[in-house]
Amino acid sequence: MRGTVNVKWLVIGLVAAVGVGLMLTLQVRDWIVMGTEAGGSCGSSSRGISSGPCPQNWATIFILSLFSLMALVPLSIYGLLKAGRVGCLAGVLVAAIGIYPGAVLFDAMHGRSVEVTWASPSDTVSDAETEGVWTSGGLVVRARFDGLTAFDAGSGGQRWQSLLPGRDVLCGMSRTAVDGIGMLAEQTTSTRCSRVSAVDLATGRSLWNATIPPEEASIGTDADKLAIAGDTAMIRTQRTLQALGARDGKPRWKRVPRSPLCRYSWVAGGTNLAIAAERCNDQDGISTEVLRALDPATGRERWSLRIPAVGNANVTPISADPLVLHVRETDQRGTTSLLAVNAEGKITATIPAAAVDGSAVLPGRSIPVFRIAVTGDAVIAPTRTEKAGHQVTAYALADGRRLWATKESRDSVSALAVDGQDIIMATARFDTMKLRILDPATGAERRSATAPLRRIDSRLQLVPAPTALVVVSGTGMTPYHPLQGLPRF
Repeated sequence: MRGTVNVKWLVIGLVAAVGVGLMLTLQVRDWIVMGTEAGGSCGSSSRGISSGPCPQNWATIFILSLFSLMALVPLSIYGLLKAGRVGCLAGVLVAAIGIYPGAVLFDAMHGRSVEVTWASPSDTVSDAETEGVWTSGGLVVRARFDGLTAFDAGSGGQRWQSLLPGRDVLCGMSRTAVDGIGMLAEQTTSTRCSRVSAVDLATGRSLWNATIPPEEASIGTDADKLAIAGDTAMIRTQRTLQALGARDGKPRWKRVPRSPLCRYSWVAGGTNLAIAAERCNDQDGISTEVLRALDPATGRERWSLRIPAVGNANVTPISADPLVLHVRETDQRGTTSLLAVNAEGKITATIPAAAVDGSAVLPGRSIPVFRIAVTGDAVIAPTRTEKAGHQVTAYALADGRRLWATKESRDSVSALAVDGQDIIMATARFDTMKLRILDPATGAERRSATAPLRRIDSRLQLVPAPTALVVVSGTGMTPYHPLQGLPRF
């Protein structure tokens, strides 16, 4: 009779020991993320001082594991003591069985965690901000004022570095690299921005160089003065728009504004289309912006579109293919909107941007930073709710109607990126970034992960590469890292 009782309590004790291992894993992991994600404290104190939001489901996990341990620990001790010395030894070993299911349960409740696999070295000079980033195959190329550095996106190993000659500094770059080719503009501290080159991203070598004649005016230091459409490289000055072969640098065509009162303000390249913006001023100082869609091979105009705006307006291309524009009227009562333009040059959607987060379009260095994602049929942007909360909203390019919106959150959106058939949404606080993979058709969350980073910059960007997700920082000075690699999940 006594042996039967021992077996019964042995089974009870061992099962309780497995539960202890499981719940103890939840408790330990919960406190770890409190330190890494919330800096050691969260919520509001009795004095009303807020320490920021807590990690996802932190309180639920804490309460569940604490009260379970309060019941399971004494039960396992009592049962194993009743079973004798063998039960005590077995209980210690069996408790370890609960560690793995505890980790799985924690990931399900809190979200998966991914660790930084590599980080590029911090810059050692001042004013070394990230001018822009290109991707090509498995490479991610960072530009700063003195040149380019290419890293393997999977391992973070440096593939090549190309410094500008002499005392030259970077004054412009194409927003994207096409077929492994990117464009740079450079100048010295005493000369204007007038030298352009094409770079082979496989090697870092220059394919060709061109100098803009003085009579055509400077390229300028604003963004979107260089672009690649198909195999055509385009250079925009205030007085001309000229095209060259992207790989050989041979001249192809050249255009000038239709009036002496007009100048080119920016150029963008799509798959089979180039978009040039022509700004004209009248005698009263009021400007109008006209978009001209050009054949990249010949420079012939396919269509033109006058941007509808009252008074002066700043027009910024968000995407060239499909064409989406950010239009901000500059007077005190001016409006801001997102315009979608179809392949025939017709405006299909005007999306009032009053609800769009003001940090969705940030003035960049050579390449602007956008927290707006564009798919084949939708524009997706961070928006503010009536209660001052944050969410991500998708609008149809065909008619501007709202397609979906994520749940309201206290955390502002730090970055948005298109990754194939996914939308990657990032929110950041302290040194931790929360990544959510959204379905672009419905906004439903497909999966999520938490990434403790080595410092997070306010100008965060996400750059998907085939083997990794690269986090780009606007500044590279210590303690920040210009690039950090995260594994795919």
